[in-house]
Amino acid sequence: PHVYTVRRTGDEGTQVEPYEGTARLAEFLGELNYASYREVGFDKLLLVEGPSEVKTLQQLMRCFGKDHKVVLLPLGGGSMINGSREAELTEIKRISDDVAALIDSERSGPNDRLVAHRQAFVKTCAQVGIRCHALERRAIENYFPDAAVKKVKGAKYRSLAPYERLKDLALSWSKEENWRIAREIEAQELEGTDLGDFLKSL
Repeated sequence: PHVYTVRRTGDEGTQVEPYEGTARLAEFLGELNYASYREVGFDKLLLVEGPSEVKTLQQLMRCFGKDHKVVLLPLGGGSMINGSREAELTEIKRISDDVAALIDSERSGPNDRLVAHRQAFVKTCAQVGIRCHALERRAIENYFPDAAVKKVKGAKYRSLAPYERLKDLALSWSKEENWRIAREIEAQELEGTDLGDFLKSL
């Protein structure tokens, strides 16, 4: 549930810090040696909200045979999702031509618009040539089928309605457990959803 970056600071020293403290995503990608990923078949880069989405989407992409083609990079949470990230996003585009982004909508109903900072992020992505998809439902866990939730958490648990908040459930679970539920989902269970269509398009 926690992600850290580790950097060498000299011949013998290292610096460890929470991933959220990483200031420049493009620089971090370079240090990860993204080029070596491309040599073994990865040809796309997908920006996601945070560490829990990385593990969850790895499981969901496996349903569509995409897990060995897409490198996932967490944005570090909601603080990165705004309209002031043009410079960073432009740098990321220089590293890979094929970049997409997937963010939660955080909408409370089907007629709600994205909040201003999420709208600004989508607009900025479009300006720099990154395909950004904001989920139609509230968040990624709102796509989990009831059977998958019950299989992992037990019969007393239930799936979320499309715009229901996870924390509002009488019996909720941690977002860090989302990947365990996602592992039980079949591709056909996401058919006809915007999430399924987006993952197939990667």
